[in-house]
Amino acid sequence: MTSVLKNDGESKMYIIKVKTDREMGSEGFVTRFLHDWYYHENELMRPEMYGMGEPIRYKIEERGIEAAIKAWLKNKMPVMLKRKSSPKFEVDMSWRPQRGLDPRLFPWDCIIWLNYKAGNKLAIEMFKFIITNLEPAFGYLTNEEDYKEKHYVEYKDRTGTTQKYIGREPGGKCLPHDVSATLPGIYWVTYFGTWAISEIGKSKFKNLNVHCIEDYQTGYLVTLYKDSSIIGTQEAKDIERDVINKLGREKFFDKSLVNLDELFKDQFK
Repeated sequence: MTSVLKNDGESKMYIIKVKTDREMGSEGFVTRFLHDWYYHENELMRPEMYGMGEPIRYKIEERGIEAAIKAWLKNKMPVMLKRKSSPKFEVDMSWRPQRGLDPRLFPWDCIIWLNYKAGNKLAIEMFKFIITNLEPAFGYLTNEEDYKEKHYVEYKDRTGTTQKYIGREPGGKCLPHDVSATLPGIYWVTYFGTWAISEIGKSKFKNLNVHCIEDYQTGYLVTLYKDSSIIGTQEAKDIERDVINKLGREKFFDKSLVNLDELFKDQFK
C-alpha cells in the first residue's frame, strides 16, 4: 500500500478508503468488478489506465479491460487504476490469496486519491461504488489534510526524523508500532459495516446529530455535515467530537493521546 499521499499540485484531494476481509481473487469477482468500473454509467467514474505498480502506464482503451483482468488474475494481486482526464484519480488496492501471519482483522484495503475537481456528489458516488463491491467493515471519505491531521506523525530515531501514518487499522492494536483503537475515527462521510455496528451497538446510532444517516448495503453511511468544505473547521471538529462521544470515545483512535516517545522507544536505541 502506497504510504505517501498523491498530489499533482493542481488541487487538493479527496481520500476514499475502505478496510475489508473480502475474497478478491476469483475470476468472477475480478471480471465483474473491473467491468462495472470501466463501463460505469457515469463516465467520470471510469478509470483509463492500469498497471501492477507505479508508473501506471497501460491504457485500457488500447489493451482492453480484459488485459487488466488477466493481469490481476495472473499476478494474484489487484491492479492499480488511474484516470488522467478530469477528474483525475488513482486507485491502490491490497489483497493476496493467503493472509498468512497477518494479524489484522481486515487486512485488505482500497484507497482512492480523487482530485477535488470531482466535487462532493461524485466523491460520494465513488465511495458507494467501492462499498458495494468490496463489502468493507469500515470506510471513510475525507480530504488529504484531514487524513494527515488524524493519522500522520513525525518522530526522531537513531537515523533522524521518521514519518509514519498510525491508527488506521480497525480492530485494535495489531501491528508493531501502531496504536489503533477499535475504529480509526470519524470523518466527513464514514461507513460502518456490520462488524463496526456490532462493536458500537446499533442503538447508539439513533440519536446522532448529523446531516444524514443512510442504510446502505449491510451498514450505515453517516454524513456528518452536508459539504466537504467544512472539513477541518471548528464546526466539523465539534460535530466529530459529539458523534464520537455518543458512539463511545473509547472505541476511536485519537492521535492527540499518543506518546510517540513511548510508542517508538525501541527505535531510539
